[in-house]
Amino acid sequence: MKKVKGIVSVILAVVLIVSTAMVFTSCGSGNSDETVKFVIGTAAAESTNTGKALAELEKNIEEATDGRIDVQVQYSGVIGDETDMIEQVQMGTIQMTLPSSSLFTAYGDEFAIWDVPFLFNSYDAIKAAYNGELGEEYASWMADNGFYSYGIIPTGFRGLSNSKHTVTSPSDMNDLKIRVMESTIYVDTFNALSANTVTMNYSEVYSGLQQGVIDGQDNPAEFTVTSGFYELNKYYTRLNHTMCSMPVVGSVSFMESLDDDLRAILEDEIDEFIENLSITFEESEQGYIDQMADAGVEITELSDKQMQVFRDAVSDVYDKWGEKIGNDVIDLALSYN
Repeated sequence: MKKVKGIVSVILAVVLIVSTAMVFTSCGSGNSDETVKFVIGTAAAESTNTGKALAELEKNIEEATDGRIDVQVQYSGVIGDETDMIEQVQMGTIQMTLPSSSLFTAYGDEFAIWDVPFLFNSYDAIKAAYNGELGEEYASWMADNGFYSYGIIPTGFRGLSNSKHTVTSPSDMNDLKIRVMESTIYVDTFNALSANTVTMNYSEVYSGLQQGVIDGQDNPAEFTVTSGFYELNKYYTRLNHTMCSMPVVGSVSFMESLDDDLRAILEDEIDEFIENLSITFEESEQGYIDQMADAGVEITELSDKQMQVFRDAVSDVYDKWGEKIGNDVIDLALSYN
């Protein structure tokens, strides 16, 4: 009997040692042996510049962490539209998304800063703003709403396409029905530029152009080409009224839950992803302009004098949104030019 009790005691001791070792292995040093799931949601298709860059990011993160972070990219909005994915990041259902910056105005008027018309005059200026004091301010607004800001990607200056005639001044837009995104500051901008604004879901723009519900739309050259709008609109003005900005956002609580080493690797890899994709968008813009020109689209480049007329036309937009965003914030943004 004593022999049996002795055997049992040895077994219990071994179990206790193994259990303790498992506890230290799983809990010590921030769960170093556990695999962390990192789901990225995007509206972009896998074949796009963004999709290709995300596939590379997935590979790089998993290699750099020896598989401790399992990256799963969900393309083409299969898990919801951009608004849905923002909410999923907040809830912790997914860990990262790359939506349009304008969607964050739902969390405060200050988030409209990137949509103020004619705010930046070059890629260099807006990248300096992203990476400077203004970007830090923006990241703090994000954090106040539970979002972790990895950075922002400039995806192209927006231009104006239409099916009727050349546009070189706001007065040329009097007779044009222009689709704008459902954003108050965009509606205000195009109303100030004398257009007849029509808010419409992006997925309806092509059919809207076909049916004559709208005459034109504003988008970067890439989206105007890849969505086929240039097939129906043979006039494109490089208005450069706003830069499309794509924030790369995650969850503050998720980042705080990671080991220091994993957090550092994740930030480094995403920083490189943002830098490389920013360069891709900038370098590819002229190629899409050339593609439209080759297809018979009239490309209009505005002179400094013509551009100033457009800037002067939106002065009321600055007055209105300066109160909402903060004139000091807008002045800071302008200083990067």
